[in-house]
Amino acid sequence: MLSHLHHDHAELRSLRMLPGVPVVTAPENARWLERRGVRAVGLGPDEWFEVSAGVSVRLTPAVHGDRPMPHRPGAANGHLVKVVEEDRTTVVWALGDTEVYDGIGRTPSLAGAPVDVALVPVSGWGPRLSGGHMGPREAAQVCADASVRAAVPVHWGTLHVPGGRHLPPGWMDVAGLAFGVAVAEHAAGCRPVVLPVGGSWDVP
Repeated sequence: MLSHLHHDHAELRSLRMLPGVPVVTAPENARWLERRGVRAVGLGPDEWFEVSAGVSVRLTPAVHGDRPMPHRPGAANGHLVKVVEEDRTTVVWALGDTEVYDGIGRTPSLAGAPVDVALVPVSGWGPRLSGGHMGPREAAQVCADASVRAAVPVHWGTLHVPGGRHLPPGWMDVAGLAFGVAVAEHAAGCRPVVLPVGGSWDVP
């Protein structure tokens, strides 16, 4: 699944290391990737793609256009993944890079089931949040509005900005912990799952 074509998400050499694995993204992004030797699947607004038996994925809206790239399409999206087993349906929502937009809390209706786990972006490229991103408080409110059962904060703690030595020490590590606090304040029905780099968590 690919949310957009910024370099920190769509590094072509890395994508080519997955031969035969379809990259599910917006149609214009898919066409751009195909021309560069990456197998891609472009989905329409209401289209589901079956990854394997019982596992399907569709796109969700995203707003992330503040930093257009002149030589790459600017489409942005999130993804819903639905896993249907005999007695259970599990829904995972990867929001992609996005700011809050009208109707974002109604996204679970696109899956026809509650969101069990959301992968929620909680930071940007620096200590000051730029357009096209959410901070911890905004992300927590989205989880409340969408009745998300558990949320994993992403897009924090791993991205070193070139020339960023002038930035406050430790700024990259603040957003994940702040999201956990914000969820407790604004989304009491949601379980925050703040993972360390390389950490894992088994969905109950």
